[in-house]
Parts: sequence; structure tokens; C-alpha cells
Amino acid sequence: VGSEMCIRDSATGDRTLVADGSASPQVISSPLTAIFNASNDSLIVATNAFFGLPLQVVDTTSVNNVTDMSGTSTTVVHDIAIDDANQVIYFVDEDDNLTRYDLINESSTILIDSIINNTGIFSTGISGVGMALNDENNLLYIVGESMDTKTNTVFVVDTVSGDYIKL
Repeated sequence: VGSEMCIRDSATGDRTLVADGSASPQVISSPLTAIFNASNDSLIVATNAFFGLPLQVVDTTSVNNVTDMSGTSTTVVHDIAIDDANQVIYFVDEDDNLTRYDLINESSTILIDSIINNTGIFSTGISGVGMALNDENNLLYIVGESMDTKTNTVFVVDTVSGDYIKL
């Protein structure tokens, strides 16, 4: 059984179903987070995908048009940030790497190795990864358990250079 996904009209509050348990060709299973991609009126959904791909695309202009996002090899994505202008998303993969995924070329590259303790068995922040992108100055803000201090930390990442600081 899949989960229902709805979009809400911010002016009226009306909700519209875009995917449910009968979605085709893929059912949304255990969604963790989603972000709207304004360039093609879709939702990018991160799921708890122990089998298959963790990112799915839901077409919000129709009902039950759900596809897997190819080019990703991670199993769990806790949060996503999107750069609408460049059609890029960012997430921390299961190997604790900050990953940049190009939505146009469907390819991913590691921006920073081992930045967040995303999957450690003794992690206190195992699902505590949160992200926000300031696309005007190419800064990505990430909150999660630091690999070196094992405490929740705010990272500010320059998405062009890959340089970062801890606050």
C-alpha cells in the first residue's frame, strides 16, 4: 500500500490528489520529504527505499503519474534542497556525502565527502538532516550530526566551490 500525495492551493486551501496507492508505474512508499520543482510542475519525493531508488518524481498536472529518478544510487534521503534556476538538487547520501544531482542530465556527483553522520548506527541525529538553499548567493545550509564532533551542527556550504564552514 502506498501513501497519498496531495498538493494544496495556497490561496484557497483546496487539496488535489496527485498520487495514491494505485500510482503507476511506481507506488510512493514511505515518503520522508518532498520539494516542488516549478520548472515542470512536479514533486521530487524522497522515500525510505531499501529496495529500488529513493527519489521519485510525481507529475502534479495529472493523477498517479509517478516515476523513479534515475542516476541515484543511495537508499535513503532525509531532505532535499533544490536550485530551480540550475535544475539541481542536493541531498546527503547513505555514505554521508553531500551529493549534487543534475535533474537535466540525470547524474550525481559528490560535492563533499563524509560531511554528515547520516547513517551511523550510534548516531543521535540519524534522521536529523535538514537543508535550505539560498540560491541568490549559492549557499546551502545543512543541519545534522557532524562526522568529527558527533554533535548536531549547522554547515554553510558554497555550492559552487564546495567550501564550507561550521557554525
